[in-house]
Amino acid sequence: MAIEIVTFGGREVLIGAPNRILAGDVVSPFATLVVASCQEELNEVLGVAGLLLELGCKEFCCLGFEAELLHDCLDRLVEDSNRLDVVTTWHTNIDKGCEYFLFAAGGQDINLYGLIAGHPAVMDALTRASQ
Repeated sequence: MAIEIVTFGGREVLIGAPNRILAGDVVSPFATLVVASCQEELNEVLGVAGLLLELGCKEFCCLGFEAELLHDCLDRLVEDSNRLDVVTTWHTNIDKGCEYFLFAAGGQDINLYGLIAGHPAVMDALTRASQ
């Protein structure tokens, strides 16, 4: 899936897969929505998390069955990188997590990146949250 911009309730969100985000796509500062519904997805997010920090990520919003574990791993990465201004959150409830991402993550004046390609349920939850 190519990177695309989707508008949810007036908020533009760059949507793609973790392995498809390129430095040229990113405008800092930004918050990132990531999904960890299994170990493979958790590893995929952790594989790009360092780059996202370097590019100016201010908040990681984690969703899915493994969201708490991903959150803990990202906390360690943030601490090891001495980027203590970066926030990490986790939600197992997709609707609540998407609502938080759209309306609270990083404040209203921050760019939003959803690394959620291949997760139509999350796209649907973002749509519901924006209505």
